[in-house]
Amino acid sequence: MKNKENAVSDFLDMIRLSWTWEKLTNDEQTQFVNIIPELSGTYLQRYDTLQFMYHAYLAGLGYKPVGWRETA
Repeated sequence: MKNKENAVSDFLDMIRLSWTWEKLTNDEQTQFVNIIPELSGTYLQRYDTLQFMYHAYLAGLGYKPVGWRETA
């Protein structure tokens, strides 16, 4: 069983390896980290909440599954 106190750090470790994170500016990355609230619940509940938050954050930035922020 995973420690619920590690959910945020585990999630951030995971998204920092993702291609979407690489496409964010440093300011956008910092803003996302700064909006993470205090979370309650189990490890899985916290992790799922963070997944939803990141998805919503990307959607707000105009994320598209193909070709998003690709340079020519």
